[in-house]
Amino acid sequence: MTDDINQRTRSELDDFAITPTDGDIPLCDGCRSRGHCRLGVHDVAYECRDRVTIRAVCDPSHRGGPTVAHGGWIAAVFDDALARAVLRENPRVVTRNLTVNYRRPVPLSTPLVIEASVRERSGQEWAVEAQMFLDSPTRSVLATASADFVARADNYYERHRRWMEGVDAPLQT
Repeated sequence: MTDDINQRTRSELDDFAITPTDGDIPLCDGCRSRGHCRLGVHDVAYECRDRVTIRAVCDPSHRGGPTVAHGGWIAAVFDDALARAVLRENPRVVTRNLTVNYRRPVPLSTPLVIEASVRERSGQEWAVEAQMFLDSPTRSVLATASADFVARADNYYERHRRWMEGVDAPLQT
C-alpha cells in the first residue's frame, strides 16, 4: 500500500527531532519541562561523531531490588545512550531492536559511565554497541547492550497516528 500523504501535507508529528537543550544534553519532551533527565543522565560527552560517553546515576525511584536498579531502567538508559551515538548524524532515527546483557547488579545512587559507539553503518541503518560500568578506576562492567537503528520514514508518526485511528497502514521505517 502506498502512502497518499505527500511531504507538504504530512503531520507536524513527523517534524519531530530531538534537539540539544542547555548543557548539550538533549531532553525528551517529558524531561524538558523538568530541566533534567529523569533517567539520571547528567553528562554527555561526544568523543567523535559516532561515539559518546554518558554519566548517569540511577535514582532509588528506579529500584528493582533493595539496592539495585530495575532492569527496565538499565534498558532505557542503554536505548538513550545508543541513540545518542547516532543522533548527531541523523536526528530522525528509531530503534529497530535492543538487546541487553545484564552481567552484574547495577547499584543505586552510584556514579555510572555508559560508553556507546557505532559499530557499523549501512545506508540509513546503524548497528551500535555500548557498555555500562562503575565510574571508578576498576571500571567494572555491569551490563552491555547492542541495538540497530534506522532512519524513520518521512511519514512515520503520521502513519502511526492513522493506524491508531484504525486505518490499516503498515508501519515502515
